[in-house]
Amino acid sequence: MGYRISTWHAVTRSPKHRPRPHASSATTSIYRHLRHHPEIQVPFDKEPHYFSSCKFGAPACKVKGGYSNTSDYLISFLGLEEAAASRVGYATFDGSVDYAQKGSWLAPILAKLFPYLRVVFVFREKVGRSMSYKNMLAEKSGKGCGDDLFKCLNASMNSWGSYGQSTQAWYDHFPAAQIHAIQFEELVEDPDGVLRRLKSFLGIDPELPARELTNTNRRTSSGWAVSRTDYIKLVETARADQESLLRVLETHARDVDGAAWRRRWDKLVDRNLATCNQDAICDVASL
Repeated sequence: MGYRISTWHAVTRSPKHRPRPHASSATTSIYRHLRHHPEIQVPFDKEPHYFSSCKFGAPACKVKGGYSNTSDYLISFLGLEEAAASRVGYATFDGSVDYAQKGSWLAPILAKLFPYLRVVFVFREKVGRSMSYKNMLAEKSGKGCGDDLFKCLNASMNSWGSYGQSTQAWYDHFPAAQIHAIQFEELVEDPDGVLRRLKSFLGIDPELPARELTNTNRRTSSGWAVSRTDYIKLVETARADQESLLRVLETHARDVDGAAWRRRWDKLVDRNLATCNQDAICDVASL
């Protein structure tokens, strides 16, 4: 379950054409799609990690782009001057994916700075998310999983904390109408529908840009030889956290169909269990 929220401070239309930052987040694929939208002011970089690294401009922070204070961040990274000069108004964003897990302290800071912020979460089945993350580490630094896949994946999942608790923190500080949740597996299944709903939420033309979403499942992991017993343990850990998340979403998000989310995640698990051979070794894939 790719628990990826990035904070995208967006500037969007208002009756007086006054720039209004709000926030959203998504995967790299959504970023690549939205950056071609005529109502999007493309940020300097997708993931500066400004707020998670600086905790509101701490002097010692080091972030990509060298933003040393919030004013610098808003002007240089988010292109606030360009957006303010626009007659139409633009949306822009910060796609730092680690903001999601830091809701307990970051949500109140952003709520104070940007009360009109819009936040978008992209959630992925948690075992598959862990596999994808480890694949990324292996590709970038050779620090994926070793021989003990169960220990590696279990530690990775537990290191992220509770999705339910972190997500609840954002609802505690922002109106539910300013938060939008996407299931990664539905994005793969119905990219056009998911993107239209996202762009409608952001207040930009839902029919633009006229291009398909590419590389949705950028890191599909397959061929992970995991024993049936270990895989079931991983799934049980993931399901407990996913249920806590869905309780939060079903309480606050009107457009989340919890039953449909469960069916998609269960379908993935069933498909992996169907690969187990006579020695109870499964060929596990992340999607």
